[in-house]
Amino acid sequence: MKKPLPILLILLSALCITNAYAKDQKWYRVEMIVFEMDDKSGDDVSTLSKPSVANAVSLGTSSDSDYAELTDKQLSLQTAKTRLQKRYPILMHKGWRQNISDKEHSQKVHIQGGKTIDGEREVDGTVRLSLGRNLNVEADLVLKKVNGQSFRLKESSRLRVDEITYIDHPKYGVLVMVTPEKTQTSEKSQSVENATTTVTKSKAPLPVTDDSPILPSQREAMLKKGT
Repeated sequence: MKKPLPILLILLSALCITNAYAKDQKWYRVEMIVFEMDDKSGDDVSTLSKPSVANAVSLGTSSDSDYAELTDKQLSLQTAKTRLQKRYPILMHKGWRQNISDKEHSQKVHIQGGKTIDGEREVDGTVRLSLGRNLNVEADLVLKKVNGQSFRLKESSRLRVDEITYIDHPKYGVLVMVTPEKTQTSEKSQSVENATTTVTKSKAPLPVTDDSPILPSQREAMLKKGT
């Protein structure tokens, strides 16, 4: 039995739209460093709530998977990590590849890292990247401490490609960088250490003492100068 022509046209149009969307998908490498800060002013923001990981994808171990985790050799922020860990414990340094679409089609990625405490990871939560007029990140992470306290960071920020974005919290900080996969060359990896750092202001001010974490502006200078 032949199908009516209008139905065939609708099916063909849907197929064309799907194929066009697939061709428009842009692939990127995402890299994230999470480090701990011991800011006493944030002790009152402890929480029992956790990010929802429903419908979030996990990172794959196969290099050809859509959300493949990067190897240590593929990570570009090793120098920034070395500079940070002079003052801060590094909890997690991960990277992965993914396509980034508009917000309607964007996908949450489930990430975990750090030590295991009472059966849970030190860092656990989701990251969602979307591309519209701007490149945006939504981070929803929980930091679990040995004393049983948990601190949640739930922030969204605008990103710029090939630039380091810093997301601040009284108890921990996050560095995020997104790089188009087509530019992943050895030259790009070398030059990325000089990338500009964009700062998202913390919800609580950081006190300035000799033993306290440095301010975002000071941390930016540290990343650039290696102090």
